[in-house]
Amino acid sequence: MPVGFATILKFGIFIIAVVVAILVFIRGKKTELKAISLVGVTFLLIGLNALTAVSVDFDPTIFSSSKTLYNLLALSSVFFYGLFVHYAFYVGRKSPIKVFLLILAICLIVMLIFSISAIVITGSFAPQNQDLSASHINHTFSVLIMVGSNCLISGWRFNASLDSYYEIKDNINVEDWIKLKYKLIMLSSVFLICLAALQIIDYSMIKLLMVMALVFLAFVLETLIWLPPNRLKKWANRNYDVTDESADMSEEEILAQMEED
Repeated sequence: MPVGFATILKFGIFIIAVVVAILVFIRGKKTELKAISLVGVTFLLIGLNALTAVSVDFDPTIFSSSKTLYNLLALSSVFFYGLFVHYAFYVGRKSPIKVFLLILAICLIVMLIFSISAIVITGSFAPQNQDLSASHINHTFSVLIMVGSNCLISGWRFNASLDSYYEIKDNINVEDWIKLKYKLIMLSSVFLICLAALQIIDYSMIKLLMVMALVFLAFVLETLIWLPPNRLKKWANRNYDVTDESADMSEEEILAQMEED
């Protein structure tokens, strides 16, 4: 598959991510929920990350500097999504956020050390002028760090969603849509873990097709989770019936309850 198509795909991810980020920001402002706004920040960073990858396709001489920026944006998106998991699922109870931030800080420091070392050793940003061993070591550590950090946050989100789902699954006052939402979050987390793991595989046509499929599925699920159409909510709640309407808990009320001190 030609490189041009891959570039178009990355630019498409940039456009979609920015549009979704804006819509999520609008929803976060309306509901005044801090957790949802953090999701918007994450989508925005993912979009900027894709744009950085596009810039390398047009000018390979900026590979090293763009690769460092790409990794920084990727780690930043992991950081903000980690904050989302903390504020949405753990406020009011013990959270592993400090351990998560420590691991992320170590990953950032190691990545910067190897990125700077690869440039200092050769004195050049251009990949064709860099020492192959330094460039290879830098790339290997960058891949391992990105795979590890993305699997960490996605696995954490999966576990947090699973715990929250079990807390409400037998509660008749919680809409079936909200219960479905937690299942979608878990499924999306699995897709994101698989997407991260694909980074350790060398480039090939099969890998590109798998990445395309996983990115598409993840974006669809994340959009349904944070910007759900009313038709989907009605379908999910088709068998939902609560005798005490005053006890009915909406999605916003549950998230707001999670954010209360």
